[in-house]
Amino acid sequence: MITQLQSGGLDASYIGPSPAITTYASDPSVSIISGATSGGASLMVRDDISSPEAFKGMTLATPGPANTQDVALKYWLGQQGYNAWSTRSPCGPVGSSSPRTCLCATTS
Repeated sequence: MITQLQSGGLDASYIGPSPAITTYASDPSVSIISGATSGGASLMVRDDISSPEAFKGMTLATPGPANTQDVALKYWLGQQGYNAWSTRSPCGPVGSSSPRTCLCATTS
């Protein structure tokens, strides 16, 4: 979509924050005029996980590297005292063929 926007094939597009900021920082021909999501990412866990402390050493997954959910999860884990920037990509499908990024929650 970014290539189409830059070449004039699109007039506007909603994209995630990472590609939007990356493109905006490197290409003065594009502008960010609106946010599209507020509270739109949810962290889903098993029913036996009841606190952030339970994530220590666990493998977590996001839909893909540097997308909204990936950035939000890494930020939140960092706020909880974890080092979540070490990733394995892709981590393999679980009931789906969509690519995902896995990360391990380790203490800083």
